[in-house]
Amino acid sequence: MLEKFLDRTEFDSYEDFKANYRVRCPEDFNFATHVVDAWAEEEPAKRALEWCDDHGNSLALTFAEVSLLSRRAATWLREQGVRRGDRVMCLLKRRWEYWITAVALHRLGAVVIPASYQLTAKDIAYRIDAAEVKFLIALCDDWIVSQCEEAVRKCAGRLIGKALVNGQRKGWLDYSAGLRSSPAAFTADPGLTARDTMLIYFTSGTSGMPKMVCHDYSYPLGHIVTACYWQKVQNNGLHLTGVDSGWAKFGWGCIYGQWIGGSAILGYEVDNKFDPRRMIEVIREKKPTTLCVPGTVYRFMMREGLTAEDFASVTHCCTAGEPLSPEITREFQEITGLTIHEGYGQSEGSVLVANFGWFEPRPGSMGKPSPLYDIALLGEDGKPVAPGDEGELVVRNLDRYYPEGLLRGYWVGDRLVPAEDQNHVYHTGDMVWMDEDGYYWFIGRNDDIIKCSAYRIGPFEIESVLLTHPAVHECAITGAPDPMRGQVVKATIVLEKGHQPSDALTRDIQNYVKRMTAPYKYPRVVEYVDHLEKTTSGKIIRNHLRKASEDAYRAAHPAKPVIRPAKPEDAVALLTFLGIVGSENNFLSYGAQAVGDTGRSGEEIIKNCTRGDDRLIIAELDGRIVGAADLRAGHRPPIAHTAEIGLSVLREHGKQGIGRSLLEYLIQDAKKGRRLRSLTATVSANDVAAASLCRRFGFTQMGRYPQFFRAGGDYVDGLMMILSL
Repeated sequence: MLEKFLDRTEFDSYEDFKANYRVRCPEDFNFATHVVDAWAEEEPAKRALEWCDDHGNSLALTFAEVSLLSRRAATWLREQGVRRGDRVMCLLKRRWEYWITAVALHRLGAVVIPASYQLTAKDIAYRIDAAEVKFLIALCDDWIVSQCEEAVRKCAGRLIGKALVNGQRKGWLDYSAGLRSSPAAFTADPGLTARDTMLIYFTSGTSGMPKMVCHDYSYPLGHIVTACYWQKVQNNGLHLTGVDSGWAKFGWGCIYGQWIGGSAILGYEVDNKFDPRRMIEVIREKKPTTLCVPGTVYRFMMREGLTAEDFASVTHCCTAGEPLSPEITREFQEITGLTIHEGYGQSEGSVLVANFGWFEPRPGSMGKPSPLYDIALLGEDGKPVAPGDEGELVVRNLDRYYPEGLLRGYWVGDRLVPAEDQNHVYHTGDMVWMDEDGYYWFIGRNDDIIKCSAYRIGPFEIESVLLTHPAVHECAITGAPDPMRGQVVKATIVLEKGHQPSDALTRDIQNYVKRMTAPYKYPRVVEYVDHLEKTTSGKIIRNHLRKASEDAYRAAHPAKPVIRPAKPEDAVALLTFLGIVGSENNFLSYGAQAVGDTGRSGEEIIKNCTRGDDRLIIAELDGRIVGAADLRAGHRPPIAHTAEIGLSVLREHGKQGIGRSLLEYLIQDAKKGRRLRSLTATVSANDVAAASLCRRFGFTQMGRYPQFFRAGGDYVDGLMMILSL
């Protein structure tokens, strides 16, 4: 199979791999036909999926069976009205039906939107609205169903249908019955190309609302490097990546590259709570040949008494999703004789940096760059940094070669916004340094870097030290706001059994960190908790800890928003803001359309809103856009002296004076040079606060537009306000 898509499959060294790895992507590449159907035709009995759960259920499927079931599913979905380009959200945990459904939607040309079962109704409703989801497929689970039904009520009229897997319920279609009875005579849409959108991931939303990452049909080919050269899956082997289908890592380790490489997938559906002892039992029973789980999971399994016999079938181990402590690597190797190969990447792409098989991994290092990407580390001046210096990891020269596996852009509002900047560079936002031998070392997310006084502190090194303290069972390092230093290091710690929180223990932990690393890195704030919130794959959700600290600080020290002109790099965040505020406020006098529909780059979008006397300003609070306003002047001589104002603020920040600050900024700017004589604004007759704000600045009502705004099914008059300058 690999020979169909690679110029070469064998390489003598990492340097040979880096220089000569080339992907051939057919113009009509479709994972369903080029991979699943191809295996079904060549080796019908070839094992594709070995599925089991925590309740004794199991199922094995061949590629011939996956091909058949996915054609039945595609037929059934088309009968329900799902068409090419429609967005379909799937909340299926790790049920075997997810694999069938994903392949079926690829056949159909519909866009798959995986979603975690942990999402609340609010999360689901946001995704349905933002992605304009047409169809919903969910597992028959009390929590999932209740959250979906509440979300659907908030999004009435958007969905054309919703279907339930492994159960029946009033108001839901029976998806499982469709799999059993629908005809299998389905032909994939011949008009589909490798550039059509195949998949949308929602990011975790660590800074603002989650972004929509769009991948095209070439995306699976980007994971050949992930599966075959980093995870080292084996043809006719069995690979386990412990992750829920709602996460991007599922695409990394549970379907695309593995099936291209000929490996079956071990689909282990974890019950609602991760159990390391049960994970060991599954590995021992099912005998996977390759494995990829977060570092935390390795550590938990070792705490449960992991032995070499438990991993007797495993030939290669990997980890990704969070930095791996060198101590965990060494201890695991002592127990099993296996080396954990760390890799690094994002929802936006395939593996970017990894410990490949041609060189010895260094404990704690991410490894070296994938041959798919032109990777560099750039400083704040945009230039490559020297070995030993920290820089942001970027993918550059995307105008020369756009790699398979890298996102095609972010979907915002009604358009695809490219992820690359005007210099054809994709910014990961992660800070990294490279040693003299070319190994890359993770420091932290740019957002996670702790800026304490004059120091820049990465959380990973401190976590690695804390995990060696005898009282620490788990920990997470985040930055906590501080009025004097900007930020201080905060440690959130789960203690080992037999240890209790105390001032003496806190001092001991602080002094321990001072001894083991640079003294300025010690945690000035220590919080003890019973547990750290994790994803279903066992990964600590650090952004929740950071947000809790920030919320507590804001409550004690209310921050003032920064009012400033919009810049090109604000484009994606601005469009996201407009999408959110548009769903909150039916009376906007401007929305996503205000940024024009011809610009593609961030620079073009912002320029379109700031030409001539036009202005576009934003209110930024803690790095997030919470308000925006524009001033649009007449561009023809008879009306060039007038301008219209549009303004909106997120509802949660509606009583903080942000609207007043935005309006004041625009009025003062309009008065400069006496270029404008009057400003107008149209507000809802029902919006007393907006009309009052305008009058406070001297606006007077000059007219009333009957039924000017439409809110839901009702029409509301608009008040035309004017201010003479």
